[in-house]
Amino acid sequence: MPHCHGYRARTRHLFSKAFRQHGPVHLSKIMQTYRKDDSVEFMNPFKHRDLF
Repeated sequence: MPHCHGYRARTRHLFSKAFRQHGPVHLSKIMQTYRKDDSVEFMNPFKHRDLF
């Protein structure tokens, strides 16, 4: 039987937050104004579906 390689496979330390940085994202991070051609990546381990 083959080994499963999921979307978050082997990312225990890669997506973990630093010491004393746990919890939800502050609104100031989300409510920033981004321009049309900005490259933005949101990676937050607080929610599973926030990795896009």
